[in-house]
Formats: sequence, structure tokens, C-alpha cells
Amino acid sequence: MNKASKVKRYSERRKLKGKMREQGYTYRRLAQEMGTTENSLSNKLNGYFMFTDTEMEVLCSILDISPVEVWEYFFPAAPSNATNSATRSRRQGRQAKERGSGAAGGERRGGRRIIEFELAAKEVSQK
Repeated sequence: MNKASKVKRYSERRKLKGKMREQGYTYRRLAQEMGTTENSLSNKLNGYFMFTDTEMEVLCSILDISPVEVWEYFFPAAPSNATNSATRSRRQGRQAKERGSGAAGGERRGGRRIIEFELAAKEVSQK
């Protein structure tokens, strides 16, 4: 993929980059610990691609990111031209609930692992 064809689809993860640098990691060292390439890590940190669930878990483990902090590190505000499927899913769920039909409220939004992070975050915030 040449640089001219790259399209930034996600916002840059500046807070994640800061956490990485704060703990003394370089792109090379962090990529090695994650088992990925430096180029892949760079593309994801700079908003060209999303991290997979597994990559997010590994990064959380390496950088000591708690479940409560996952959203602020991995899902910063989306660029204005991006579609926010989680918001759309919640909106559709509310509309379905108001109509009294179908599943309510984005039960599957973002996949199983993100829901697990949300549940862990709720448990921590309730303590």
C-alpha cells in the first residue's frame, strides 16, 4: 500500500501513544512484545486501522490499562466523516424499544470483548 492511498479512518490514538512513551516503550519494542510489526502498530496508533480485540487485550496488559480506561485509550472521538456504529446501534435499539419490537439497545454493539470491558468498568465504578 503506498502512502498516497492510505486513508485515515479512525482518530489518532494520542493518549495511547502518550501512555506508551510514559512507560518507556518505542514502537519497535512494543511491537515485538505484542508479536506484530512496527509498521502495523504505527498504522493502528495513527488511525489507519483498528486494533483487534486480542491486540487491545495485549496492550492493556503490557501498558497496565484498566478496563475502565479502555474506551478513552482505544476509542477516542471518531473523525467527523466516520460512521459511529455503536451510536447507530444504540439509537436503533432505543427506537425498537419505543416501538416495542425486536432486541433493545445494541446488545451486540462492538462484539463480546468490548461488552466484557464495559461490564468490568461498571463493576469498578460501582465500588
